[in-house]
Amino acid sequence: MPIDLLTSLIPNEKQKLWELYLSFLYAETKRFGFDKTQAKVKEDKLRLLEKALRRDVSGKNNIIAKLQSEFIKENLSLSLLTDWLVVWRYTAILEPPLNEKRISDIIGAAASPLARMIMALNNENPSIYLPFSSLISAILFLYILRENKPILKGCKWKLSQQRSKLKGWLKNAGVLLNVVSSLKLKFKVALLLNRLNIYGQAFQNNKQCEIGILDEIKIFLYSIWQFVTVRHKSVIIRGL
Repeated sequence: MPIDLLTSLIPNEKQKLWELYLSFLYAETKRFGFDKTQAKVKEDKLRLLEKALRRDVSGKNNIIAKLQSEFIKENLSLSLLTDWLVVWRYTAILEPPLNEKRISDIIGAAASPLARMIMALNNENPSIYLPFSSLISAILFLYILRENKPILKGCKWKLSQQRSKLKGWLKNAGVLLNVVSSLKLKFKVALLLNRLNIYGQAFQNNKQCEIGILDEIKIFLYSIWQFVTVRHKSVIIRGL
């Protein structure tokens, strides 16, 4: 279950920017993956990357220059790029095994800019940041489990704790159906949440998850029911 699932939440007219953003993230995340022999070199490269992100970069084929240009057009904060430096500092010097807190910190650091980016591209109220962040944290967690990422190597995180954490993220993310403003986004979120719940149930039961045609039909129909029946509530009243 790749992070590309989030692409379904992006408006069509913003897809080009989103794809450019993901390309940058994938390339740099791969570059700053853990390698004990290269830790010092990667720290130096991170400093150079930070300098590049914080100044105007030129060049038609330079991905940072393209992103900076698009960010200016969309009035997006540079922090949606620079906040990833925190994640890559973690992974560049990563030395497994990690405990629950360290892994949760890394997931949270990665979920934050992704959540804010999606909210900004959908012109959503910043007040709904917390449930959006929980949604993305659940996706990232399921992703690193499925791909067996190095972050989990020998991790000191009991299976019961992992299940509890995932359940909490999915429960918090469910609030999104009540608080997103856009009806189109609400339906997209419903589809994604119902898909994630199937993945989550499979993980809870220690089973492999394959979503078939019947599952897709159930997801679609249940999402329609939620779209019709789940009422919008003020984020102020909800205290979010």
